[in-house]
Amino acid sequence: MAIAADTLLAESQCYLCLGISQAEALELALLNRIAGGSSPSSGGGGYTIPLVQPSAGSPVASTTYYVGGDVSAVGNAWTTSGIFYQFYNVVVPTAGTVTKLWLRTRIRLVLATAGNVTHDVLVNGTTGHGSVVYPYTATSQEGSDFTLNAAVAQGDTLALRLVTPAWATPPTGVTIFGLIYIQT
Repeated sequence: MAIAADTLLAESQCYLCLGISQAEALELALLNRIAGGSSPSSGGGGYTIPLVQPSAGSPVASTTYYVGGDVSAVGNAWTTSGIFYQFYNVVVPTAGTVTKLWLRTRIRLVLATAGNVTHDVLVNGTTGHGSVVYPYTATSQEGSDFTLNAAVAQGDTLALRLVTPAWATPPTGVTIFGLIYIQT
């Protein structure tokens, strides 16, 4: 499938509000096309919702974090408190089924020692779906789970939940970018 450059550029503009670079917005638009997505209002076969944490954080060992769509909320968008879930979720605009999760994590300063981080999609602040597991021992990691099957209604909320291992040395300068695909 060929995608015209001007089309991709136009589609990338909606992602710039996330506080990411034009290059990252273009990558998001391209990934959305590859995943078969469309905009939530277009009535296509599905759409993607980005989850992003662009502020370089420093997660600590044996802790649960929530990351979502509001990059301007409460400090640097890393929270361990479930009471702040309301600031880190994204609202589902059109009902469907969450079927895919894709993540990229970048470590910009200190790499972690051995141990895997578990990432899943949290629906309405209570139920986790899917599982992407990888260590934070390299400067860039990617992972995906394309076996999700979580029905969501319009108005439901989604966030990314991370559970860190008992690192001897935790990573610093961590940014996370992810896509959730919802089949309609």
